[in-house]
Order: sequence, then C-alpha cells, then structure tokens
Amino acid sequence: LNLVQKTHLGPYANRTATAISYATDTTGGNSGSPIVHEATGHAVGIHTHGGCSSGGGANNGTRIDRTELATAIRDLTRVAGSTS
Repeated sequence: LNLVQKTHLGPYANRTATAISYATDTTGGNSGSPIVHEATGHAVGIHTHGGCSSGGGANNGTRIDRTELATAIRDLTRVAGSTS
C-alpha cells in the first residue's frame, strides 16, 4: 500500500524509562506514526525503530511521557498556535 493510512494491532512487549516496545507489524515509512493504546485511544509513543522479523522480535518507539518529548511537543504547539 502506498500513500494510504494504515492501522496495525499487536501486543505490548516491554517498556523502559525512554522507550516502548510492541510486536505490532510495521513497515518502512511508519517512523513518526503514533503508537496508540487501543482501549483508551490515547497516543502512548511515537514509532521510531522497526525490529520485528519473521522469527519474532519487537518494534520500538519513544514514550510520549518523556519530559524532553513532551516539552518539544508543547513548544511546537505554541509556535503553531501563535499569530504573527
């Protein structure tokens, strides 16, 4: 599929202080996509690294609650919402 919105479901694998891992199928070009907790509909991370293979593994993303990421998102939102 090209130039379409896709959704993939899969299990949670692990969480560290900075990352979240999941066994959800992703493809090239998915980096930057939100990682959404299906039950709540809330974004919990941003997909950054593929890591699954036919033998298993997990994909990885940056946790949305990282202080540095939350600050960057807040700052970008302020810039986008400002009027010149």
